[in-house]
Amino acid sequence: MIGTPFHNRTQAICEALNWRNWAGYASAGKYELSHDREYYAIRNAAALIDVSPLYKYLVQEPDAEKFVNRLITRDASKCKIGQVLYTTWCDDQGKVIDDGTVSRLDHTTFRLTAAEPNLRWFTDTAFGMEISIIDMSEQLAALALQEPHARNILLELVAETEQLSQLKYFYLMPATINGRSLSISRTGYTGDLGYELWLPPADTEAIWDALLEAGAGYEITLTGILALDIATILPQYAAIGTEILIQMTAEHVPLQVAAKNHSSTPNGKKHELKIRCHHHWHLFRAAFTGHSLHFTPSLHGRDRWRLPCLGLCQKWHRSSARSHRQLRPRSRGRNPHQRPRR
Repeated sequence: MIGTPFHNRTQAICEALNWRNWAGYASAGKYELSHDREYYAIRNAAALIDVSPLYKYLVQEPDAEKFVNRLITRDASKCKIGQVLYTTWCDDQGKVIDDGTVSRLDHTTFRLTAAEPNLRWFTDTAFGMEISIIDMSEQLAALALQEPHARNILLELVAETEQLSQLKYFYLMPATINGRSLSISRTGYTGDLGYELWLPPADTEAIWDALLEAGAGYEITLTGILALDIATILPQYAAIGTEILIQMTAEHVPLQVAAKNHSSTPNGKKHELKIRCHHHWHLFRAAFTGHSLHFTPSLHGRDRWRLPCLGLCQKWHRSSARSHRQLRPRSRGRNPHQRPRR
């Protein structure tokens, strides 16, 4: 594993020496021996998270919008300059390959982020189009500043305070901190107020130090990806490999906004319409109460299931199950979405 552009700072502070492999980068799983304080910082103070290992792609040239519309399951023609879309993209069979964000920088320029490498699939999708696709993962570092005091910290640093105060959810803006240029988007993976900073690697340490200094009065806390993963449970966010599986179509992704496309035909759209009629995947809402685990299907709410479980938890989380036939139903009522027996 190699270090991110912030590794000189994170390595000196990571007491737990808990490093995770994220896209070949050494990413801090947790900085302290327990991740509890990091998680509560996300909810009650401010959390600073190194998300540089995300893959980042720059799409340019005249056919950029046409390419993005073919690739993703959202309508890129409705994406305004400065707006960010969360979306998925599918293969030719209509099955989800990955999810990520699409930012429109100008009329013919988009920036895509993803958890997995996708350059080869993007290149195949762009066949016959006049576009340029650049993998800028190593040329762009990223920080997530999340939760209640994130805006207050940034307002003490950025020169464009009025523009930042009016920045809408899932929009981005150019900014300067101590004379250094960067891009700030009001996005994140924690389900509440949060921002992501996109900056060149040469400015990482200066921006990092400035954020920690300005956030000292707001109890800013360095947070690893373990606490970040836990924080995604409450807002019911989906993640590749858990809630989003490669056998799913975009319609099955818990965030249904990922599958809205009205004016274009993305990859696998025809196959997806066929699969939707007789799919074998069902989304469930799981509740941990006492020593039992209760499943309630989010797509059809009549049937309920109950399984023994160890431990206590009061969080709700969406998970995936291959088929409701694998579980024993407590209610014998017929599923309204099930095809009639012959």
